[in-house]
Amino acid sequence: MAKINNNMLERHSLLRAFDELRDYRIIAVCAPAGYGKTVAVSQWLRRDASAKAVFSIDEYDNNIAGFCERFCVALRTCQPQNQMLNAIASSPAFQSAPEEFTLRAISSLSTRKRTVLVIDDLHLIHNSIVLRALLVFIKRLPSNFQTIFISRNELPLGLSDLWLKDQAARISAHQFLFTTEDIIALLKKRGSNITESQARDISQRTQGWAIGINAFLLSGGRSSDRVYDYLEEFVRAHIWEYWDEATREFMLCTSNLRSLVPALCEELTDNPYSEKFLEELVRKGAFVTRLKKGEYRYHDLFQQFLRQKAKERGDDFLCKLSDKEGYWHLSQGDTDSAIECFTLCNNYEGIAKCFENLDYSNRSALLASKFISVVKHPEVEDAIRKHPHLLILLIWRAFAEGNKSDMVSFMDEYYAKYPEIAVKHPSLAHEIFFVRVLDFRVPTGLVMSESNVLTKVLNKAISKLLSKMPSSSTVQRWVVPMETPMFHRGIRDFSDIAIGDVNTNINLLASKFGWVFGKELAMVNEIVKAEILYEQGNLEEASTHARMALEEVKNHFPLELTFCAYAIYVCVQDSLNNKDSEETKAALASMSKRIDDSKAYHLVHNFSAFTVRREMMAGDIKAAEDWLNEKAFENPTLYKMYSDITTCRALIITEKYDSAIILLKKILAIVYAFNRPLDIIETRILLAIAYWKKKREFQNEALEYLEEAVWTAQHYGFVQMFVNDGAELAGILHKLMGHIKQRKDGDTKYLNFVKQLYTKASRKSKTEDESVDINIKYTEKQIAVMNLLCQGKTYKEMSAILNIKRSTLRSRLELIFNKLEVTNIPDAVKKINELELPK
Repeated sequence: MAKINNNMLERHSLLRAFDELRDYRIIAVCAPAGYGKTVAVSQWLRRDASAKAVFSIDEYDNNIAGFCERFCVALRTCQPQNQMLNAIASSPAFQSAPEEFTLRAISSLSTRKRTVLVIDDLHLIHNSIVLRALLVFIKRLPSNFQTIFISRNELPLGLSDLWLKDQAARISAHQFLFTTEDIIALLKKRGSNITESQARDISQRTQGWAIGINAFLLSGGRSSDRVYDYLEEFVRAHIWEYWDEATREFMLCTSNLRSLVPALCEELTDNPYSEKFLEELVRKGAFVTRLKKGEYRYHDLFQQFLRQKAKERGDDFLCKLSDKEGYWHLSQGDTDSAIECFTLCNNYEGIAKCFENLDYSNRSALLASKFISVVKHPEVEDAIRKHPHLLILLIWRAFAEGNKSDMVSFMDEYYAKYPEIAVKHPSLAHEIFFVRVLDFRVPTGLVMSESNVLTKVLNKAISKLLSKMPSSSTVQRWVVPMETPMFHRGIRDFSDIAIGDVNTNINLLASKFGWVFGKELAMVNEIVKAEILYEQGNLEEASTHARMALEEVKNHFPLELTFCAYAIYVCVQDSLNNKDSEETKAALASMSKRIDDSKAYHLVHNFSAFTVRREMMAGDIKAAEDWLNEKAFENPTLYKMYSDITTCRALIITEKYDSAIILLKKILAIVYAFNRPLDIIETRILLAIAYWKKKREFQNEALEYLEEAVWTAQHYGFVQMFVNDGAELAGILHKLMGHIKQRKDGDTKYLNFVKQLYTKASRKSKTEDESVDINIKYTEKQIAVMNLLCQGKTYKEMSAILNIKRSTLRSRLELIFNKLEVTNIPDAVKKINELELPK
């Protein structure tokens, strides 16, 4: 935020415009560069006793993690004494879930004092993910907060919701233009009197542009086509040339730094007294300001001048600086900043070095958007391949993106180079196990046996090595679920455990691979048993194992695994109609508390998806709308599959069927490619529901998708997903039974399985009819049609009585059938009578 000096003109008409908007939650100050936006906001805030903070955006803030971190720094400036806010914003785990940490920081804000948050240079943000997050953050700020956006452009589309809901007011570029009266007053304040004619001349040359007027006057009134020429000429002639060579060199070497940290400045300039030097520049007013002790910053416009001067020194000069800065950040353990610097100077070996130091057993680091975008760079990929043990990063990248061909290629390359990896990096020898777990081509029971890519001798050696390995946090991290609260649908689908005796299969796997979990093994054993039995509809047995899993939970266990234990317990209790029991509520409360106490905010998104699903299954449309309001429609990814499918459910319940179908088809392609039966079943169920609800002419598509889901489910004995959506599926399953019966070559076993699903779904549908359908709203016209249906009237008779066209009657009946979840008149009449609607 610009500092106001005594000679700066206070433009009272502009300040009054701000005063008039004081009660708005958001003010958008939109005008091109040099219109004096920042100065005007500074003047207005100087007259206001409110708490205030400024967040000056730069290009680096298009990274979500960096943006969230700096947003929280701005909040801490508003309330420096807020201990909870300080603890959240400075947490070492902040990078694991920056958006969730920021939301928690916002929730900790005091609501007592009026506070103004200024977000300057908003136009520099072009990342849609950052814009969406900003919109959510602004909406969550307490009512005592006012936000001022300063931008060279109109508010981006990502923030358009603020306009649509009439939450934002606007100060436009036109209001910033200097009039002839303003110019006369400005010159008079500076000790110069000019005539109105001279003021008009200045106004015409600068078109009322604030910085243009200032630069024009500073340049002695000479004419020029570009205002920056005035600024550049003035700084060069009146400031730059008067500084000594050492000062100029120091500034050029540090011109690209977002903040001037003395130790880093020493590295770049070879000046061992950088802090004293920076303090001297601050004292002289040499365009350097002190942000806090040990941190400084150049004035934005002056830094623009410096960067232009540095460019004149050539690419080699800039590259050497970025390289030095990168290695300095790496020495400080700041891998993210080091990667940014090495990327600027194309130092791909430096990037590979960063990844060697990265704790890539930590899924939060692996799946960060910055990691994925950097590793996708072809030169970075080539550099990683020179270090075979880093191939696992490329495998994770392909997994996260849902890129099957790349993932298969990287895994096979890793297998081929494993002997070299095991010799050079014995501490990473166990990573072969996790690559095999990720390898969806290999059945669970054969993860470390009968490999077609490793020799029997090597297999034997690996097995011996792994069996002696102690459990460690690094090992545990690899096998936790990816963005899902369900272990058996995590980093791979474990459906093949369901074929045969579930308990025997799991106990056998535990005897082979129990070393991975160490003391957590008993808990994980019970979790997986409960989950597979739950999918098969063996709810009482699943409930027993879910309770046993919770009994095994310890406070020091990985929270991701604990989350799985609580999630399956709640799912089973919901299916046993214990949704509102005290035990279920306590389990949810306990999980929420554990996340808060551990500041494991990377799990909040999963927990939200889990709770939203439960609410949607109970028919809560508002929960679905709220979920969609905070989500953007993006291409689905494998590691966020649970969240993406939750979004599809929300789209269906809010009747956005076309959007749901588009997203579901994208998901279906990914889950088929990665052999994930459970995701395939759920996705096809939802496609069937979406097509069935969309229009009657799409019933064939609905039946095709449902039949494929049933075929897949039959192989594993999975029934619970059909039961959970019973209210939606009963009618479609009934129709499917009819089709199967008509086939001459019908499979009796398959037909019986469909009958089983229909019976269970119908039972669920009837239960939900009693508790939910009675609350559905029907219009007076729909009730009139339903009454005539119950009286046995024909289409012709109903059209005549209601005095409407047959086509209009058909439309009303279609809406009624959809609400009643039926497909024919007899079922509709039965349902209407059960609901006892008004006559």
